[in-house]
Amino acid sequence: MTVQPFAHRKLFLTDRGPRDLVAVLKNEDNVHQKGLYDLDGTLHRGVYPSLLHGISNADLAIYLALRIPFLQLPRFVSEGIDIFCYERRHIQEGKDEDRPRHISFLVNSFQRSLERFPERLIMNAVQFIPRMRYPHAREVLREIRADGVIISCGFHPVVEAYGNVFGIENIYANPLFEFDPKQHRGIYGAGDKERIARSIDADRFVVIGDTADDIGMADAAKSRNPESVVIAMHGRCSHLASRADIIASSWKDIAALLETD
Repeated sequence: MTVQPFAHRKLFLTDRGPRDLVAVLKNEDNVHQKGLYDLDGTLHRGVYPSLLHGISNADLAIYLALRIPFLQLPRFVSEGIDIFCYERRHIQEGKDEDRPRHISFLVNSFQRSLERFPERLIMNAVQFIPRMRYPHAREVLREIRADGVIISCGFHPVVEAYGNVFGIENIYANPLFEFDPKQHRGIYGAGDKERIARSIDADRFVVIGDTADDIGMADAAKSRNPESVVIAMHGRCSHLASRADIIASSWKDIAALLETD
């Protein structure tokens, strides 16, 4: 059964009461608890969330397009349009079971489009991306008592920049610069997210995501401990919502829940 505990908030709880959920989120029993967080569309809002769905690579491309040499712009824009159309056709309107394959293609395509630009230019853009985070996201994660882990299909420098802003050291993301030894762990889809989640040691988890890519993390957390809490953000995926303990339209909804006694 789904209940809406706050009439003024678009927040729903499934089966478990608000007090029980808050106790887990605040880790009142002081167990070894990890937070597994998605980035794109969950922590990262982006410039045009209704169109780009919080995809950090899209915002990185927009930032670079305004700063690269003019002669390189037409090719970069053309490649960006192709990537956007592919994402629209196969990710937004495609089948969930095909997402890992298409995400892998998109990541590799965007990586190739960046190869001709100097690392310094890309890294300057990367540091700008966390400014486009969702309001209240950082504050809410500080209230949730869990050792945070960001598991993302985004690029390692972008996810690392987010980790620095959010105070999260443990991140999993796709490599951007092949020669960087820190970027040795690459993931490309929901199956990899689940594999990584199952490899992380903890007594209990808090999982926060927004799409079908995050279902594997939710399943891994619940199989380890049914008391783990899964939060589906921003109403983007009914399949994830069906596995969630909390369904929230904004981070402010979660903040309101955490204030309950």
